Amino acid sequence: MDKKVGIILLVVIILIGCIGYMEFNKTSGGEDTVVIGDATFKLPSGYHVEASNASDGSINISNGDKSFYLLKYDTNNVEKCIKEYLNYKKSAHYNITVTNTTVGNVKLYKSTIAETPDTVHYWFKLGKKVYSIYSWDKNEDLDNIVADLITNAV
Repeated sequence: MDKKVGIILLVVIILIGCIGYMEFNKTSGGEDTVVIGDATFKLPSGYHVEASNASDGSINISNGDKSFYLLKYDTNNVEKCIKEYLNYKKSAHYNITVTNTTVGNVKLYKSTIAETPDTVHYWFKLGKKVYSIYSWDKNEDLDNIVADLITNAV
């Protein structure tokens, strides 16, 4: 009898662990979408959730070769988020350029750093939250990926 109880407890613990892992990663609908904040983003073909960073809440999305990070801020003030990032990077003596464009009806900001040209950072507002996408690996397709993420967000 004790052996059966042990096996049942092990199965329950494994199930709870699996459910916790799925909730922690905030994925839904398999690995083709990711939920963060109030938004659901459809991932590009070949990309999947690699990991979540509990310390800042970012989600690492990768295709095995290139990756980017998706982050939600607890604010609706995109300019404040950009200003905080600029102040942080400028304090380390980086030269940063910020440009903006519109994707659909969403204003998209993009920063590049002269000293580390492979680093890009995007900000945009969906609903009442600001989201950020950033990468350090010089993904030439990232502008299009970000536009598609915004266009297909729910």
